[in-house]
Amino acid sequence: MPQTLSTFDISQSYQNLEQLLVKKELESNEYEAVLQDLHGCAQEKLDNLSYIYKQFRAKEKTLMQHINDLRERKKRFQNSQARIKELMKILLQSMQKRKVETTENTFCLVQGQAKLQVRDKQKIAADFRETVLKVKKRKALTFYKNNKQVPAGFRVVKGKDFVVIRSR
Repeated sequence: MPQTLSTFDISQSYQNLEQLLVKKELESNEYEAVLQDLHGCAQEKLDNLSYIYKQFRAKEKTLMQHINDLRERKKRFQNSQARIKELMKILLQSMQKRKVETTENTFCLVQGQAKLQVRDKQKIAADFRETVLKVKKRKALTFYKNNKQVPAGFRVVKGKDFVVIRSR
């Protein structure tokens, strides 16, 4: 009865196969040649291939966990940056200044752009409609900025203040 390899005693040919599979995609005609190069009976080949498969699955799970950990860290850093910018905004507002220059940076408190919200689709002029259901908000906003008049069916929503940092 042929002896199967233990998971700790996998032969060099299987280690080579593992490295080959990691480095490149095999063509369909290459699979049979690879199987013929491996030593042992069919059951041994299945067991050893199963071992390699389980190792790949374990590596994939480890990598997925690392990816999830990195996503969580990225989100924490993004949240921290947002909190720091909010603190800077509060500080600039308490100083009652829109722009502050230091030796290292320039901080500006910038008002976000005004936006138009649809209040009543029925009152919107045909110029500002693409279809019966779709509204040309960009054209209406341009009209508002140029004429300082809110088109019928819209209302103005002020943009939020945000902080801009320019490093020298």
